[in-house]
Amino acid sequence: GEQRLELVGRLDWRESLAADATLDWKDFPWLRLYPLAEPPPVTLKTFKAEVHYQDQRYLGNFSAAASGPAGDFTLASPVSGDLVQLNLPSLQLRAGQGQAEGRVTLRFDNGVAWDTALQLSELNPAYWVAELPGSLAGPLRSQGSVRDERLALGVDLDVKGRLRGQPALFQARAEGEGQRWTLGN
Repeated sequence: GEQRLELVGRLDWRESLAADATLDWKDFPWLRLYPLAEPPPVTLKTFKAEVHYQDQRYLGNFSAAASGPAGDFTLASPVSGDLVQLNLPSLQLRAGQGQAEGRVTLRFDNGVAWDTALQLSELNPAYWVAELPGSLAGPLRSQGSVRDERLALGVDLDVKGRLRGQPALFQARAEGEGQRWTLGN
């Protein structure tokens, strides 16, 4: 089949720096350029992205189709941000009957920080890890940061389902920073 990697862009610096770019990837043979001892469990089949940058802010979207141990899945979201923050306000992952939807925010101004809120529905982890077939559903929330090699983390999850044929329940509330951690449920 057809293989391609195409990047098209426009740059304007007359008044302020502005740029538009599109990326179109289809079955690009990157493993020929960077061979690995073992091929990764997930193969990117297509990736399309558009972005507009102006006044130190960007706005765009992406969609990807990939294949993992349990089959094909897709990932898509609008994207916005600036030089210190990346927002995925409507992330949608679809894998067979399952899905995960929500938002993700990443910050890069002082170390790395994140704020994630996802809702899982019939999500099968075997799409990424062959040894974990199952179906998971429920909310997953996480905020945290890594600054000066110090982790701060808050997690709130209530995910239920089945893994490897057994009932699975992941309920946790945890907060902590450095050496101080609080766990609850």
